[in-house]
Amino acid sequence: MEKYEVCFGMSAEGGSTTISETEWERFRDEQLLPRFPYGFTLYNAEGYWHSGTDTHSEPTMILMIVSDEQNTTSAKLDAIISAYKTMFNQEAVLQVTSQVNVDFNN
Repeated sequence: MEKYEVCFGMSAEGGSTTISETEWERFRDEQLLPRFPYGFTLYNAEGYWHSGTDTHSEPTMILMIVSDEQNTTSAKLDAIISAYKTMFNQEAVLQVTSQVNVDFNN
C-alpha cells in the first residue's frame, strides 16, 4: 500500500495572515471529506523551512491517507492540493509518498 502525507501550512499571504479554524474546517468539509469518505487522518504539527538566511516556521495540518489505489488517490490529492494553493494563496504544499505494510489489528 501507499502512504501519503500532505502538509498544509496554516499561514496565508506570505505568512502575514493565519488560516482560521473555520476556514480549515470549510476546506476539509468541501475538499477532503467528499474525496475520502472512508477515512483519513489529520494531525497538527509545526513546519520549518529555510529561505535565504532565515528559518521560518508555521502551524501545519498534516493529512495522512493509506491506500492501495495509487492512481485514484494521487489524482484526488492533486486536486486537493491545487484547491488549497488557490484558496489560501499558497506557493507550495509538501507531499510525501511511501510504500508501507499495513495491518488492521481487529
